[in-house]
Amino acid sequence: MLRKAEIPAKRPPAHPDPQTGVGYSDAIDAQGPACRLAGYRGMSGVFSRRVLVPLGTIFGIQASLTVAAYAFPVVIPAAAADLGIAPESVGFLVSVIYVAGMTFGLASGWLLARLGPTLVFQLLLVTAGVGIAAMTLGTVEAAFLSAALVGCATGPMNPAGSQVLARLTTEKTRALVFSLKQCGTPAGGMLAGALLPALMLAFGWQAALLAIPALAACPAPDDDDDTGGDPQVEWNEAFDASQAGSLSGVWGSGPDDVFIVGGDEVQGEIYHYDGSDWTPMTLPETPLVVWSYGFGPDDVYAVGLDGSAMHYDGATWTSLTTGVTQDLWGVWGRSADDIWMVGGDVFDEPPVLLHYDGQTFTQYDLDAAENPLDAKALFKVWGIGNKLFAVGQKGLLLGGGGLLVRALV
Repeated sequence: MLRKAEIPAKRPPAHPDPQTGVGYSDAIDAQGPACRLAGYRGMSGVFSRRVLVPLGTIFGIQASLTVAAYAFPVVIPAAAADLGIAPESVGFLVSVIYVAGMTFGLASGWLLARLGPTLVFQLLLVTAGVGIAAMTLGTVEAAFLSAALVGCATGPMNPAGSQVLARLTTEKTRALVFSLKQCGTPAGGMLAGALLPALMLAFGWQAALLAIPALAACPAPDDDDDTGGDPQVEWNEAFDASQAGSLSGVWGSGPDDVFIVGGDEVQGEIYHYDGSDWTPMTLPETPLVVWSYGFGPDDVYAVGLDGSAMHYDGATWTSLTTGVTQDLWGVWGRSADDIWMVGGDVFDEPPVLLHYDGQTFTQYDLDAAENPLDAKALFKVWGIGNKLFAVGQKGLLLGGGGLLVRALV
């Protein structure tokens, strides 16, 4: 069974809550402004070209596909006589659009995994264009085929756009960017209601419909850099690391907030990237920093040799007292009060498994059943949902839920 020993941590009393940005107890007034300032810096990434270009393109594609879908209730009343149907039959065609959209939308994950979002967007635009063009044939069969094709085109549009933007945003900016993306749907409905009636009055309903595929000329977002497919990556020198010692880990909350850790046995080093420049950070006295993990630009943890651990609050790195002297090789957490650190000396002492609740470190000792291979170190830890996994020396693999672990290998 796991045996635990609680180790009080020396932690700065004003560590800000990662969800609210408010410090604890009497530090609320002092920490609040700094946390808000850090949040403002993070939001600046929304207005970078890296985000705005894909966001604008996806907005246009989503609006175009929505125009195609909304064209049916706008155009059918005028086209009903030519199609040989009653105007109120538009409800059946709209139902076909939504049924096709829901059905084809189930294949979104499969399509994106195999084609990438760029090709998926191109496929959706072509499908919608062909569907709209089909309705101009003026038959009932063509109208229902048109509705089915347009519905298929609308199904995967949200997952495709979300996959692109999720990789370009941080936790702080994601909600705003996704909200702006979703504005493409009402914008498309507005365009359909404002433009199509005027085009029908001037040129007839077929000509009005054929104006919609012209919107399919919108370029799909380029996913070569960020969204899968077959990227053509160009590597460039980030900074001169000749005096940095070993570089052992990298973590970031977004493209404008990246941490590289390393150093040597005497002094650790951490470099931060703000989207433009790499800057060496000021650290307390600490040996080689091996690994880092965080929850945002103002809530990052790092571990290293000799049981060292640090926390970054957006302004300052502060040492934490872990209560162990063995090297720490990995850190991961679900939240600021549920953090795991692993390590070991590799040769003599048992592996280190630490839990940190934001105030106190708890060390868990593995018994023979949990460490049947007699491994002397755990190297990395990660979790999925309520499941925790740790890997280590001699092929040891631990897994469990909550604070329970068992040997999987």
